[in-house]
Amino acid sequence: MLNKERKWVPKQLIGYGGMSSSHSAIVTAVATTVGFQEGFRGSLFATALVLAIIVLNQIVIELSPEHPLTDSRPLLELLGHTPPQVQ
Repeated sequence: MLNKERKWVPKQLIGYGGMSSSHSAIVTAVATTVGFQEGFRGSLFATALVLAIIVLNQIVIELSPEHPLTDSRPLLELLGHTPPQVQ
């Protein structure tokens, strides 16, 4: 893989290229597929689930300073409709 100056950068072969959503989509799809194929109570699904949690957690930890979620804080209340709004 070449950078803007047309120099070889091997790190880009294994990097996510700024698109962490591709990693989260892959590990979620793998865990879901393993669950449907092998069963959600099996050890293989548990392993895939732990891998997905590790990858998703790492994505959140390594947000770049420019990312909009970097300055956000967790919601203190649940969002949604109140019972009168639903009826």
